[in-house]
Amino acid sequence: MTITYEEIANRAFQIWKREGEPEGHEQEHWFKAEAELRKERSKGKRPEARISKTLSGRQAERD
Repeated sequence: MTITYEEIANRAFQIWKREGEPEGHEQEHWFKAEAELRKERSKGKRPEARISKTLSGRQAERD
């Protein structure tokens, strides 16, 4: 599956936030985001699947 520009941009933003919002690291964050997404996809993980699984687990705990 192809990784979209939007997915990379969103992940790069998350990395930027996680690292304390440093200035001047845009390209580093972009490449790191792309690498993380490729690694997840190669292991068969999709970000949506992780979120969905987490939410369904929380729902089960409440029932």
